[in-house]
Amino acid sequence: MANLERNKKILLDLVKQPGNHLCADCGAPEPDWASYVLGIFVCLNCCGTHRDLPAVSRVKSIRLDYWEDSLVEFMRERGNSSSNAVYEKCVPAFFYQPQQKDCVDQWIRAKYERREFTGEHPYLQREYDSDILESTLWKKGKVKKSFLKRTFLLSRKEFTLRYFVREDVGTCGFL
Repeated sequence: MANLERNKKILLDLVKQPGNHLCADCGAPEPDWASYVLGIFVCLNCCGTHRDLPAVSRVKSIRLDYWEDSLVEFMRERGNSSSNAVYEKCVPAFFYQPQQKDCVDQWIRAKYERREFTGEHPYLQREYDSDILESTLWKKGKVKKSFLKRTFLLSRKEFTLRYFVREDVGTCGFL
């Protein structure tokens, strides 16, 4: 019982430290959960996504669950700042990082499951760093109700987003 209270106190002190006092993924204040595999403190919202990634992350409540000494020591060694230094090492400057009220599921999956921002996968960085990004949207037609292909080109150099209805016709519109 003494270990339980001691470890709980250590975790509550750790979560107050700079870097740990905000959720590692969305920045929400006062996280109550921790991934003892990644060594990070997360909020309840982000905890739900971490639970969906059992091969990558496992979470416990810092207030309600039992923490073994070895896990507490691991949390002490890691923390949000050192973990984010690894998992957010190569996040492009223009990449939107979700805030507290945003949907964080894909951000967490990209960060931990696919490890897109660690610098381990140069081909991903080339995609993020390219001057033109192209994507397709399937839009449901008003009259025929069938899905119609729409193409978008985002140019970092021209700072524009162009929209095409058909490939053989010029730009339909741009921002």
